[in-house]
Formats: sequence, structure tokens, C-alpha cells
Amino acid sequence: MHNDDMAVLRQLVEVQRADVNALDDDGYGMLHVASGDNGDFEYATFLLGVPGIQVNLKDNSEGKTALHYACYNGHTAIVRELLQHPAVDVSVKLRTMSAALLCTRPVSTIGPKSSQSCSVTQASTSTNLAVLTA
Repeated sequence: MHNDDMAVLRQLVEVQRADVNALDDDGYGMLHVASGDNGDFEYATFLLGVPGIQVNLKDNSEGKTALHYACYNGHTAIVRELLQHPAVDVSVKLRTMSAALLCTRPVSTIGPKSSQSCSVTQASTSTNLAVLTA
């Protein structure tokens, strides 16, 4: 995200009081986007600091949360930040997937500028998101 984009986000949230938990036409919230394909650490950490952010908000497609997206896409720094949020629920079940996403690398040791990445695999025995931190 560019500085201009961050300024727009701050304007929307802090001044115009945009609903950070609203879903777009495709069924994704701001935190889903920040944790998704391209992942944006600054965007995600800003959103996690907004009072009332629903960290366990499910998307409209499969019921994924921001933690599902961050782990699946290997955004370990965002995973770590999400895990530090007091409201995060790592047991959220998906609607359409029978397998859980497993982040198998210890995310507590990976920083936002680390060259290490999160290894993500599917487990056939669980329907819950499990993040191994040790």
C-alpha cells in the first residue's frame, strides 16, 4: 500500500467513520483484503487497532476469517498480529472446506521483514483453523 492509500484509509476510518466490518459486493471485509493474496502488514495492523474491528468476521463465500486468509497466503507477520488480538478465535470453522489450514512454522519467530515464510498445508482430520506457534 502506498502512503496515499494509507492516508485515504485513515480519512475513511478516523474522520468519516467508515464501517470497518462492512462487506463489499464480493463479500469481503477490509481485514480480509489486508490479509489476502497480496497482504499488507501496515493496512492490517491499522485495522486491528480500530475499536470495534471484528477479527473473526467471516467472508460470504466460505466463511473464512482474516486469520484464514493470512495463514493460507503465508503472511506470517499478519498472522502474528492477528494472534495477538484478544478477540481472535483460532477455532472458527469454514463452511465449504473440510480441511483446516495449518501454519506449521513458528510464527512467533518471524518478523514483518523476515525472508522466512509460513508453510501452509491442509489437514484432513480437522475442520478448524490451527496455528502452531511453538
